Amino acid sequence: TMHAPRSHERVLVDIPIVITTVLDSLEGTIVDLSEGGAQVVGCSLPARAQCQVDLDGHIVFGTVRWSEIDR
Repeated sequence: TMHAPRSHERVLVDIPIVITTVLDSLEGTIVDLSEGGAQVVGCSLPARAQCQVDLDGHIVFGTVRWSEIDR
């Protein structure tokens, strides 16, 4: 199948983070990062879930766009 070109370049990384929702706090790892988002492995949240991502006290807020088991 043809894939549409991505609008942002992805960079492979290995960044441990903590993701917090209203109900839970999960540990995960960002494995690829772009201006438009990040792929996290090691935990999973449902699509459209609101969350905050904490990296050493630096916090950003986000929305889950898609989800699979363990990522």
